[in-house]
This record gives sequence, C-alpha cells and structure tokens, in this order.
Amino acid sequence: MTIVRPMRHFASTNMAASILLFVTAIGAGIVANSPLSPYYQELLAQEVYLQIGNFNLLSHGWHNLTVLELINDGLMTIFFWP
Repeated sequence: MTIVRPMRHFASTNMAASILLFVTAIGAGIVANSPLSPYYQELLAQEVYLQIGNFNLLSHGWHNLTVLELINDGLMTIFFWP
C-alpha cells in the first residue's frame, strides 16, 4: 500500500513517460552492443500478426510488420501524440 501511492503519483506526472523512454533507450543500447546483440536483432526482425479472419491488422501493403516497424510506426506515434 505504501509503494502503490508514490508509483501512482509518479505515473500521473508528465515526466514519467520521458523517464521510461530514456531508460528503455539506454537499456536497448546496452543490449544491442553486448554479446546478446544477435538475439536482440532477431527479436526486432520477427513479424507481428494481429489477424481477424484473413485480415492482418498489422500489415502494410500486404507486408507483415516486424517488431522494429511496429515500434517505429505504431508505438512511437502513440507515445509522441500531443
């Protein structure tokens, strides 16, 4: 109970998103330059599917999006929404 209240307050501030992005970017940079780099690159190259019947919501021009493309095109768009 004592940890939840400060975490909720921190998450409601505008700085929380900036700090989360910064920490994630630093972590990705460390992993990308470590011996785990091939696994990291393989993860980013995986195709992502969200299918309803024959329709894949996460495709562009009948080309399935990779995790990297989803991050660049989808999540960053939402993250930097005004």
